[in-house]
Amino acid sequence: MPMLEADSSNATVFAAFPRDWYSVRLENGATDPYGLDKTKKGTGLMAVCNLVIETGELADRRVFPPYRVLVGGNKEDGRPHDMGRCYQLINATRIEWTCSKCSFVGGNGMDIKEDTKRFKWLCPNCDQESTFKFNSDHFWGKRIKVLLGQEKGLNSDAMVNSVERLAPLS
Repeated sequence: MPMLEADSSNATVFAAFPRDWYSVRLENGATDPYGLDKTKKGTGLMAVCNLVIETGELADRRVFPPYRVLVGGNKEDGRPHDMGRCYQLINATRIEWTCSKCSFVGGNGMDIKEDTKRFKWLCPNCDQESTFKFNSDHFWGKRIKVLLGQEKGLNSDAMVNSVERLAPLS
């Protein structure tokens, strides 16, 4: 076996970033050129977003784990996946979308109304819940603000970051 060499001058220790708001750039974190991976069961699609911090002493560092957002498909029992994270990402990035009910083309977010059981995402033109069409590769390169929190990693006591909120960069 050949002798290997590793330069320790650019080695970093993995640690969760402190809870705070960060300006980040979205990068494609999937092997698919559109940034989409199938869910574990293969019944849905999710955008895999690498969040790259843009400013401060953490500039150019990636948040771990990647932020995964369901963007379509159904659960095994046939019910649709919850698209709440998807609509939050659409609102934060301000990507273009089209309402399937009235054909309105938006890009400044959707209206959110709180119901007794859930939030409703409404087209600002027709004020209806709808199916919204959008192009997932428009997420990549967008800059947004994220509120990072910390939680225990899956099957581990190590702390990892979690995304608590998304917001437009302004």
